Amino acid sequence: MPPVRAASAELCVTVCVALGATSVAHAQAAGRVEVEIRQNGQTAGCTGSWEARRDDGSVAARGGASAGGRVPAGNYRIVVSIDGVLDRPTRTFPVSVVAGRTARVEADFATGTLTAAVVRGGQRAAAMIEILRGGQRVATLTPGVRATLSAGSYLLRARHRGETREVPVVVAPGGDATAELAFP
Repeated sequence: MPPVRAASAELCVTVCVALGATSVAHAQAAGRVEVEIRQNGQTAGCTGSWEARRDDGSVAARGGASAGGRVPAGNYRIVVSIDGVLDRPTRTFPVSVVAGRTARVEADFATGTLTAAVVRGGQRAAAMIEILRGGQRVATLTPGVRATLSAGSYLLRARHRGETREVPVVVAPGGDATAELAFP
């Protein structure tokens, strides 16, 4: 097949997309973004992902934790997430990517663990626990299961046999919080 010569960049983009190209980034000058994810200052065992978002919210590139990726030159918001944290926190960093250079981002997530129990009359009771922050539900938890959450203040709520109990709890960075929602 003879090469197609484009009279304009717009036609080139149209032809590239029509031929099944997944990204025009290869035709543009690019740099790299490298992301390091930490949990309570430690990198060991941290997994997650990142996205390079344009001003309009579209995604220019994405990658896995502690791995770099090719990104077209330009200004972005790098949105980093960490795996295994129940409330799904993200961190956002403004980054300028320069062709031929590497932009580095370090995202540290302050987390702790929470284990909660629901009891009625001194015995374990079956009930789901809602975890709220700022009045909004961020997750649910099964009693007795240890979960990792972002450090901060939460309200735990459980319903059992038509009654509701709420207990405030603080998850400290690197800490192990426990709570009990007791019904008479």
